[in-house]
Amino acid sequence: MRTTVFLQGCTLRCWWCHNPDTRPAHHPREREWTTTDLADHVGRDERYWRRSGGGITLSGGEPLMRIEAACGFLDECGRRRWHRAVETAGAVGRGSIQRAAQRLDHWLFDLKTVDAGRFQEATGGDLQGVLENLRWLLGQTSVAVTVRIPLIRGFNDDPASWDLMAACLRGMPRAAAAAILPGHDVGVNLAECPGNPAVERHVAEAARQRLETGGIQTALTW
Repeated sequence: MRTTVFLQGCTLRCWWCHNPDTRPAHHPREREWTTTDLADHVGRDERYWRRSGGGITLSGGEPLMRIEAACGFLDECGRRRWHRAVETAGAVGRGSIQRAAQRLDHWLFDLKTVDAGRFQEATGGDLQGVLENLRWLLGQTSVAVTVRIPLIRGFNDDPASWDLMAACLRGMPRAAAAAILPGHDVGVNLAECPGNPAVERHVAEAARQRLETGGIQTALTW
């Protein structure tokens, strides 16, 4: 069990985003916190996730887009000896990755595709920077990294995409476990998606098996 803190702002514009209200840097309903007040607030859950071996997860949006705030909060969590994780798409500068790496126990790092053109078209981002950040993490740190693959209908739900992702991960400096997160239709109306990102269970299972066959330890999370 974990407590997740969502930070405002994102560097990408994924068409399937189910949390689009975190995209703008500011939101009318957002609340500003000091790092100590926020830690005190989420610390109310400590008895639950301490017992299960959990901790705190930073998410967004893209939490590393707010690197000063993220580092301040992670430092406070560290002083309280809490396990610290981050959910990131990796589409930030190397300096932000390096600063966060000193303060984290686990990375949940998105890999949406390894096709640069498709990545740019679907997210508006630069895939090269994302892959370089992942390579740096796996080559220059020993912190746990789970590569999470959001499986999106019509985008990366085909065997050719899975084989390319497996090959990319095999070429990284050290092994990283993968986790498939099947797309769903929960935020379709909210996000005004141009299509439905949901995939069927048998497609998600096929993706897991294909990555396993490609030499990548892979979990499937519904």
